[in-house]
Amino acid sequence: MVEKGMERYKKYEPDQFMWIDYRPDVLFPKGSFEQFIVNVMKDIDVSGFWDKEDKGGESPFDPRGMLGVIFYAISLGMFSGRKMEEGCRDHLGYMYVSGHMKPDHATICRFIVNHFDALKEVFSIVLYLAHEQGYIDYKEIAVDGTKIKANASKRFSGTITDFEKRKKKFEDKIEQALLKLQTANEEEEREYWERKKERYEENKRKVDDFLKCAQKEYNSQGKERLQNITDPDSRMMKIGKEYNQGYNGQISVCGANGFIVAADVVNEENDMGLLPHMAEETRKNKPEGAGEKEEKVLCDNGYMSRSTMEYIGKSGIDAYIPMSADKHAYDDKPRGEDKISIEGCTVQESEKSIVMTCPGGHRFEKAKEESRKVYTFTAGVATNCEGCEHFERCRGKLTGSDKKFEVTAQYLKIAGVIEEHRQKMRTDEARRIYSRRMNIIEKVFGHLKEDWGYKKMQRRSLPRAKCEWLIVAIAYNMKKFFKISINQGLRISAIV
Repeated sequence: MVEKGMERYKKYEPDQFMWIDYRPDVLFPKGSFEQFIVNVMKDIDVSGFWDKEDKGGESPFDPRGMLGVIFYAISLGMFSGRKMEEGCRDHLGYMYVSGHMKPDHATICRFIVNHFDALKEVFSIVLYLAHEQGYIDYKEIAVDGTKIKANASKRFSGTITDFEKRKKKFEDKIEQALLKLQTANEEEEREYWERKKERYEENKRKVDDFLKCAQKEYNSQGKERLQNITDPDSRMMKIGKEYNQGYNGQISVCGANGFIVAADVVNEENDMGLLPHMAEETRKNKPEGAGEKEEKVLCDNGYMSRSTMEYIGKSGIDAYIPMSADKHAYDDKPRGEDKISIEGCTVQESEKSIVMTCPGGHRFEKAKEESRKVYTFTAGVATNCEGCEHFERCRGKLTGSDKKFEVTAQYLKIAGVIEEHRQKMRTDEARRIYSRRMNIIEKVFGHLKEDWGYKKMQRRSLPRAKCEWLIVAIAYNMKKFFKISINQGLRISAIV
């Protein structure tokens, strides 16, 4: 009997039996992302994923279906292997792109982390297809990194000394739990302290296993580095507004349409010195005929280092990196000026002398000596610097003492490159080119972290993090490729 007032409503019958009309050509017609993935997977070379050794047992899943599932899931903001497994069982889109395979989550995770070289080949193939359509050029390349949380708890981070103290605390807590067990009268209380004891023993075991093979590690400042038990490859980094265990995800992005043209993960806390590596990775991924050294490489000041300047001098790449003294001149945010360092001064070498000229125009000279490895220049009261407009900025908090600038023999080798780069970056043309950096690369990070929600690594260890980051970059390029093609009205089948 129909309730009063419900006569006009459609019937609610969740238990009725029905057949689902599954026709892929109707559900996923030309122009759908699902069919785009299938078309790419049909034509892509996946021989790199084949297991050359026949180990018997059940037949493995086709790599095209596995890749289709992973790319499709990531494009929907799904990074968990278990969620992908559920999708292959319950979601028609997953069923179609997988070729109706149903891999479990463990198989999916093993596939991601065991085929790094083959994934790099797929990454290059997708770039080649996009380049063939004219969607990628290498005239402007922006390089930057973003910090991503590791799948590890910072509660188990510390130095070797910290873990030795923590081991002693766990031993004390185990002893305390045993005493409580002996005096407990009620069953509920005994169960409580039994669980506590088991947890303390498990934590102590983890610390013991770590201390057996751990060695002290030091950062570039000579301080002992924090290590993590859960993921020893991860590092303590500032992620957002707090410090946490994480990795540094590096990408190179082309100015035309924002494709990722190189991707890698490192466990360095900063970007200093990483430009040579990312520039070489970008070069390796270039399709033939894309040009060798015509691109302009845009990086923020975090990449500035002596090794970077050496690489610029040797390779001849057209890099745009603000110098430390000028880095605030390229944005509109008011900041206090940094203290002047040797990088802010001009150093010139002649046959007989080494000459340093500071930003205030003061000239300091030292006689050149063949065996000398360090030249120290002193600026301050004794050199009549008090009237200089940069006096306070130069000396900082030094009161009653002079400022010393050190020029090493290694620095002299790149002094000319640094000065040439400084003069280039102070031109209006360089500022105009560099101003495009943020627009090119930051929106890629925004899409990955905010739209897709990729803020934490799913897998542990640096090699596995590299695989995960690379496959996320491929999925991003696939989605970008699809959207541009649709916007330009091209038939997807004609692309691949």
